[in-house]
Amino acid sequence: MDLSKKGITLAWTPSYQDAFDTLKQMFTTGSILTHFDHTLPTKLETDASDFALGVVLSQLCEDEKWHYVAFHSRKFSLAEINYDVHDKEMAAIVAAFKE
Repeated sequence: MDLSKKGITLAWTPSYQDAFDTLKQMFTTGSILTHFDHTLPTKLETDASDFALGVVLSQLCEDEKWHYVAFHSRKFSLAEINYDVHDKEMAAIVAAFKE
């Protein structure tokens, strides 16, 4: 699409409308966070890369599917970047429980 060029105007076509409608439907029907329930089975997933960590907290709900409860991610500090792989993974676990 050449809309970034000077002097080009947007002509809203049916294909643009279809794409917009598809995106709108995907954003409004996607997974949303559920409230934490201490009676449900809970799963904590963590991961670490060279420069960041990520955490997902999920629960097994009545529909027998895992639903997201919370997310957390952050960049490692300059000191943490130098950690060994197993220490970065442990930092992700510790960050998950702190958060």
